[in-house]
Amino acid sequence: MVGVPHSKGCISCRARHKGCDAQKPSCGQCIRRGVRCPGYAKELKMVIVQPGKKKDTLVVTRSSLGSSASTINRDVSTDLSLVGLLPSLLSTAFRSQTYERFVTAYAPHSTDTWARLPTDLGIMPSTSWLQAAIAIAPTDSVLNNSLTAMALAQVGRMTRQPKLLLGSRRLYIEALSGLNRRLKSGSECFTDTTIAAVTTLSVYEMQEGSSEGRSTSWESHVKGASALIQLRGRANFSTPLSNRIFLGAQIAELIAAVGSRKRAVNASLWSRTCQGSMTDSSFVSSMRLFEILHTLPEIMRDCESIYPPSDAEKQTADGVNNALASVTQNCQDFEICLNEWYNDLEARYQGNHSGMRPQSNAPLAFDVTKTTFASKLYWFEPSTLYSKLPRDSAARIFPFFICFPNPDIAFQIVLHWTGLLLMHIALHLVDTGLDQPNPNRSAPRVTEFIFTHDARSLALLIAQSLEYFLHPDMGLLGTNLIGFPLSAAQRYFQHAGTKEQLWFDVIFHRIAEMKSGLAGFLEDMAKRNTVRLVIPWHRTSLRG
Repeated sequence: MVGVPHSKGCISCRARHKGCDAQKPSCGQCIRRGVRCPGYAKELKMVIVQPGKKKDTLVVTRSSLGSSASTINRDVSTDLSLVGLLPSLLSTAFRSQTYERFVTAYAPHSTDTWARLPTDLGIMPSTSWLQAAIAIAPTDSVLNNSLTAMALAQVGRMTRQPKLLLGSRRLYIEALSGLNRRLKSGSECFTDTTIAAVTTLSVYEMQEGSSEGRSTSWESHVKGASALIQLRGRANFSTPLSNRIFLGAQIAELIAAVGSRKRAVNASLWSRTCQGSMTDSSFVSSMRLFEILHTLPEIMRDCESIYPPSDAEKQTADGVNNALASVTQNCQDFEICLNEWYNDLEARYQGNHSGMRPQSNAPLAFDVTKTTFASKLYWFEPSTLYSKLPRDSAARIFPFFICFPNPDIAFQIVLHWTGLLLMHIALHLVDTGLDQPNPNRSAPRVTEFIFTHDARSLALLIAQSLEYFLHPDMGLLGTNLIGFPLSAAQRYFQHAGTKEQLWFDVIFHRIAEMKSGLAGFLEDMAKRNTVRLVIPWHRTSLRG
């Protein structure tokens, strides 16, 4: 077969169908036009496939550090000639305006749209690093392109401007190209800005909202960031920005670890390197929480391995008893550690809010005379989402939502509930398996062991917390925080077959109103089984 010639020109010249002298670092065409040359992106392979006339697919092949090449698919519903964007989209002024608009929509702020959210909007979560990254973005082209791509995607959705969405995708590709060159050359691989750029691209995949397969791309970015963080070692904690970037990457690393049932490589990096040198209490609290939660993947793996159906006949009483005793002890230790963490957080928090808080055994029942008392870490407020539903709607389930002192505490508490919920779901799976008759063994029931929490109460707490993160006063920040807990609670109610699953239709409708791509990302993740949070169980075992 005759070889097909390939253009050696820069991205801009190829898009404009102009001859390019291929000079480096900038070609003559771009110099004469007075614009920045976007480079040659030799590591990118763009294949145009047309399953239909209305869509083209860009396949971007890149090499990642320590791994084989991966493929990222992109659906582009606009003519490819527009890939060569106007130079103004790359100007410093345009980027600055884009960042400003994005941060305005992203950061918590008073809106007067719903009833005021009684929380401290000035305290950002410890995991929030985007604003700090935006401040230093002009010093690093790869980070700048990554952040601009993410910001353009959000602004394009809010304003319904396809041109901005296309610009977002082009900058995403350019950021990938820049990262690829940087990783191959070995220069600047372990800087704050490089880690921030990779993490930004994972957030882009989560929020971009239009392409199939982006959960797989998200997973690729998470693995890449994890590898860089591991090789970086103690340098992850060298500056306040380093701390926030490391912490910001932890949630994605935890989700990926839960999905694979394998402990993350950086699970104990903080405690191994510099735990004693940290003075920021909010950072220490979050890091302690993540290190506890990082033991969850192995607990889930061990629970699922106790009684796999394919090995049912091979199970012996002693083997099952020993495995059950071990995993139950690990679960109890996990709960104890989380309870100690929670008590420490409550002891350190000096706020005091008088509000309704349900009895632990009846999270949907409110008696003001019995449940109104000083509550430090969470309380209940009237739900706007509930009040907007028709009176005869079956989704009118939660008349109150859980409110928190500030977004930082909110995220930590909901993560703590999510970890406990997934642990209990795994234990229920074991209990269901052991309940099946087997003449080879007689093992104790999981229900014989005493735990402080139960799965249903935890799922209810998470479900009632979601409105806090989706309140207009929270900006878009909340949508970056709730994907993990939302998915865990929704899966619980779906598999349990209870009415509370209808509430998630209300939640996803609100997410769509916010012009967030989170719903599409979670759908893609479920469709491709990118992250396996839970596996099916018998419904009757979780009701009650």
